[in-house]
Amino acid sequence: APLSAQDAASDPVLPPTAAPSAADWKRIVANFDDLRSQAYAAGDRSMLSQIYVVPASSGVDDYVLRFMAKEHLRTVGLTERVIRVKPQLELPALAELLVNDHVSAYQVVDHLGRVVARRPARILTYELKLRYRAHRWWVRSVSAPE
Repeated sequence: APLSAQDAASDPVLPPTAAPSAADWKRIVANFDDLRSQAYAAGDRSMLSQIYVVPASSGVDDYVLRFMAKEHLRTVGLTERVIRVKPQLELPALAELLVNDHVSAYQVVDHLGRVVARRPARILTYELKLRYRAHRWWVRSVSAPE
C-alpha cells in the first residue's frame, strides 16, 4: 500500500526540514544494510529492532532469523553494498526508495562453524518504504518493485 499523508500526521516528532540528498539516502540505506548483515552474522533477530519501525514490518528477515536461531545457524561473509538509491516519493516524514544492492557471496554455518549452505553473490532490486520517527529514518516495509 502506498504511504499516506495521514501516516506523517500521526507522528509527534517533527520531521527533517528538507528531504535527504542522494548521498544521504545512500548512507541511510547502507546503514540499514550493515545492521541487517550484523543481525544475520549474529543470528540475532532482536537486532532488527534497530532497523524496522515496528517488529511486524521486519517480515522475511524476522522469519528467516527465527528459523536460523531455531537451527543454530548464522551467516559468514554476508555484506550488502548500495549501488543505487532512487527516491520514488519524498514527503517530510515518509519516503519510498527504489534500491539496487550488491549482496556478496556468503556461507550459512551451524553452531560448530560447519558450512551448511553457500549463497552466490547477486544484485537485489527492492522498494524500501521509510518513516521518519524519533529523529531518524526507519524501515516500514521492503518489497519487490511494482
